[in-house]
Amino acid sequence: LQRWHVDYFLALAEAEQPGMTGAQQAVWWDLLEVEHPNFRAAFTWSRTEADHETELRLALALGGFWHLRGHIREGSGWLTDALTRTEGAAWELPPATDHKLRAKALDLLGTFMVFRGELDSAQPLYEECLRLFRELEDSAGIAENLGGYGMLLVQRGDYEQAEILLNESLALWRELENTGGIALTFLFLGNLAYAQGNTQRARKFWEEGLVLCRAENFTWIASTLLTQLAMVAPEEGNYQRAGAQLAESLTILWEMGELWQTAYTLEVFACLAAAQGQSSATGESSLLRSARLFGAGERLRETTASQVLTFLQDFNERGIASLCAQLDEATFKEAWAEGKAMSLDQVIAYALETHTM
Repeated sequence: LQRWHVDYFLALAEAEQPGMTGAQQAVWWDLLEVEHPNFRAAFTWSRTEADHETELRLALALGGFWHLRGHIREGSGWLTDALTRTEGAAWELPPATDHKLRAKALDLLGTFMVFRGELDSAQPLYEECLRLFRELEDSAGIAENLGGYGMLLVQRGDYEQAEILLNESLALWRELENTGGIALTFLFLGNLAYAQGNTQRARKFWEEGLVLCRAENFTWIASTLLTQLAMVAPEEGNYQRAGAQLAESLTILWEMGELWQTAYTLEVFACLAAAQGQSSATGESSLLRSARLFGAGERLRETTASQVLTFLQDFNERGIASLCAQLDEATFKEAWAEGKAMSLDQVIAYALETHTM
């Protein structure tokens, strides 16, 4: 019975249809959320009773759900356990198949470690993953790994090596004619340029990526690109454009029921509100809105066990410093706590109804 249970829920997890967007994706993730206790039971039994690949396949099938619905800590635990059990174990699958499963799991766990701010733990995972994919001559696997590995190096400040990896990733995605991979790599190359202080180059990459995403309906990548673009719009004094970009991003994320990127989009909203408080007639109301949105972002980060990516920390810290310089400590703390106490629906509605102020 337990074997049948595992087989059923493995099939369910692997049944996600490609191309799901917006509300479709939200319905799917809602189903996985409802069945999460069953997935946990399947993992627990598989740990001691199932063949080695079952746990890896289940973890890989749930990877996107764990990431974007805020289960990064739990997903990291199951992935670590699955990979540990496969080390030195006898596999029933052909070597190429088991190496590919292990490589994908290493890549996913490396990504989760990056999100948690554990860069030292992530690097050897990415390196081993890349070695396996190169042995397999798996172009798509190599391209995907190079993107994540490149972003790890961006966060470590190794910009020269990061650019080499990201350009190789872009070339591979172009050879494969994979538009989603190309758009995602434009996001990463823009992040690299932004980390280097070249905001104009960053904007160019992000805008190119957004054009591709709109044409192919890659909604989650589009939401991230819109948030990144909103970070550079105020440099031209264009707060209205930044507000519109953030509102579109947040609406997409809300429809999807996504949590991980939502935290940072709220924080960018907060930074812009703090900057507006310095020069706008709304004055204190913009500052209070900023503090509440920062508080809401902090709560989401606690929920998702995620950290602000290192190349974005300066932008965040400048927003908080600006806010603290304009609000007295008691008012700041009170507004921050109010935002932290809001439900997700409340805070998203609050951000959207005030974005034009």
